[in-house]
Amino acid sequence: MKVTLDIQDNKAGFLLELLSSLEYVTIDNTENFEVPEWHKKIVMDRVNDPNAKYIEAKEFFKKLDKKIL
Repeated sequence: MKVTLDIQDNKAGFLLELLSSLEYVTIDNTENFEVPEWHKKIVMDRVNDPNAKYIEAKEFFKKLDKKIL
């Protein structure tokens, strides 16, 4: 089983040390990853689209809440 945790930086060291002391736990502490070129191109195409209609994040979440609730 794999588990992903979101831990406060000031607490991560202790928890990782504790978990790594268990023989049945392996930790993949990979923070850096490569973004594929095809994905970068899709994002840049969207950013550079003159017909794109963007809204602020707050407005997006308001609209989302209205649809969900």
